[in-house]
Amino acid sequence: MDKSFHVNNHSDDFEFCETFLRNVGGDYHLLVKNKNGEPIPDCLLNFKFQHKYYYTSREQTLKTDKEGIVTLGPLKNVAYVRKNESKHA
Repeated sequence: MDKSFHVNNHSDDFEFCETFLRNVGGDYHLLVKNKNGEPIPDCLLNFKFQHKYYYTSREQTLKTDKEGIVTLGPLKNVAYVRKNESKHA
């Protein structure tokens, strides 16, 4: 009895990417890289922002640029940022 199965079929799988937060000149940037460290452009990211003076949070979907970066800005008075499930655009 012959059986076959697929291996190494995760090339386009978003599960194999990492996100990195960096601060450059007071602005925050989120970088999205694939398993080889290459940027992932046009990737949709779902964020939740919580302002430190308001009870309700704000949700926003943002897309990475051609370098796999989302610029979040200075995030002044933001208590936390949460990135939820993501997918390619």
